[in-house]
Amino acid sequence: MSLTVSQAAQQAGISARQVRRAIEEGILSADRVGASYIIQSRQLQAFSRINHRGRNWSAETQNAALSLLSGTNVEDLDSTEKSRLKKRVATMALHALIGQIMRGRYALRRSATSTTLNDLDMAVLPELGLSAKGGNAVLIAENASSRARELRLAQDSTGDIVVVEGTQAHRKVLEACALYIFGDVREHSAAQTWLEELRGKL
Repeated sequence: MSLTVSQAAQQAGISARQVRRAIEEGILSADRVGASYIIQSRQLQAFSRINHRGRNWSAETQNAALSLLSGTNVEDLDSTEKSRLKKRVATMALHALIGQIMRGRYALRRSATSTTLNDLDMAVLPELGLSAKGGNAVLIAENASSRARELRLAQDSTGDIVVVEGTQAHRKVLEACALYIFGDVREHSAAQTWLEELRGKL
């Protein structure tokens, strides 16, 4: 379903100005039609799940947080910075954490064939207790745009493939974050539980 800025603002419980600012900052995906924006309800749902206040993290902080959650080596931080970040990752609201980690990393795409969708094997599904049938697919790649073009995945704000920029070392966490944002109720809930358990181990 397509929404105007004012309809999106009403549904999200924020002002139309905040919706426009989120679009301009790339936090909320929207299509431009003349001087207006059209927002897909799926994009608004995703925005509502990760909307947060505060200063955006740098790419280095995003990657360090991903490394902490993935249990991999945290580079470029001394022990004090690492300890501070670990505390922040463990205590901040989950939606805000995912919003910080995923900012600028993902886009929705759609495959022209069902073959591509079936070929996207997600590593985190067994840990979430989910099957590979139905639902959303997630593609993690270091050069996500290039990989999506190779697979002929068209940009589509209502698509069923979440393409995420990231490394294989962070794959499971990024897949879970993508399902938290774009998943149906079952996927969202499973991802939330799993990510909370990861934070509990920090």
